[in-house]
This record gives sequence, C-alpha cells and structure tokens, in this order.
Amino acid sequence: KQLGEWVSNQRKKYRLLNEGEMSSMMEGRIGRLNEIDFVWDASLKNVGAWEAKLAELIAYKAKHGDCNVPQNHGHCNVPQKDEVNKQLGRWVDKQRQQYQLRKRARSHQCRMSGLPSW
Repeated sequence: KQLGEWVSNQRKKYRLLNEGEMSSMMEGRIGRLNEIDFVWDASLKNVGAWEAKLAELIAYKAKHGDCNVPQNHGHCNVPQKDEVNKQLGRWVDKQRQQYQLRKRARSHQCRMSGLPSW
C-alpha cells in the first residue's frame, strides 16, 4: 500500500513538472527512476497488458475456432493445470461484463437525454 502511494506521488510530481507547475520532482530523481524503467503513465502500462491479453485471445481463437475460453479447470477438454487459459477466460469474462455495462450506460444516457431539463 505504501509503495503504491509513493509511486502514485512520483507520477503526480512528474506530471506537474511537465505541465509547468510547482513540483518537487528533480532531474536526478527522474534519471534514477528512468534507469529502472519506471512507468510514468500507468494508463500506458494497462494498454500494453490489455493488448497482450488480446493477442492471447487471438491465438486461442486461431487454435480453437472460437473465443469461448473456459474459466474453470476441468471444463470441457481443458486440462486441470491449464492456468493460462483460466486467466485468459477470466479476462474475456471481464471484457464482456465491461462491454455490457457500457452498452447499458449508453442506452440509459439516450433515454435520459429525451427528458426536459436534463
């Protein structure tokens, strides 16, 4: 928890510095963090992880002919120790859940926009 807060604080100071605001971030700190491949923009790290999972899903589809990745061991013909597909299955499930949430939100937004004074 403390490390996560520290990392977040470093990113905030760096962002402020780049925006021309007051910041205690110094060039020496930036250099030292760059030496360890510090990720300054966490959203870019997440994009890379998402792209990696998408590549796994594409490979899975090429091999199995569908995107119905099992989430549980022992499901269908998935070996009991197929941890990679289990993690991919969970990721696919989460993507489907997020897709449905966005779809519902858009539907609700369209319906609300028809109300007076909205």
